Amino acid sequence: FVPGFNGLQGSISDPSAGAGFIGVTVDTNKSHMVRALLECIVYTQKQLVDAFLSETDYKIERLVVDGGIAKSDFILQHLADSTGLPVERPATVEQSVWGVALLAGLQSGVWKDRSQINTILHGDTKTFTPKKENSSELRSFHRWVRACKQFSNWNQHL
Repeated sequence: FVPGFNGLQGSISDPSAGAGFIGVTVDTNKSHMVRALLECIVYTQKQLVDAFLSETDYKIERLVVDGGIAKSDFILQHLADSTGLPVERPATVEQSVWGVALLAGLQSGVWKDRSQINTILHGDTKTFTPKKENSSELRSFHRWVRACKQFSNWNQHL
């Protein structure tokens, strides 16, 4: 799936790109389409990681994720495999909401200091480790990038 509803960002950066499925055949079913949507989420995140690494001097040792999509083991394992980085999911995936609530509690005196908050935040995490051999994952990513390029300049009138 190519997510160009409002153009494509990342390494392609084309505001006129379109969205759609590519490679659909008579044998394609719903599960294939859902998988394509989920892989698309992974590949857009991989593009962000790759861009960050190529444009900065930072070294990323691991990715820590949150939000509803972080509940998906499928996505997180594919993210680890495609980036080659371990991906950690905290016990609660709504870290932004927790952060706001904990800072408000700290400010209003519910907690004395940040050390009390740290004990709340550092629960069990699950780590998704990249598979040693991820060449098939990288081939799939490069194939997806080629598909994105097929949808480039789709809406040139915009």
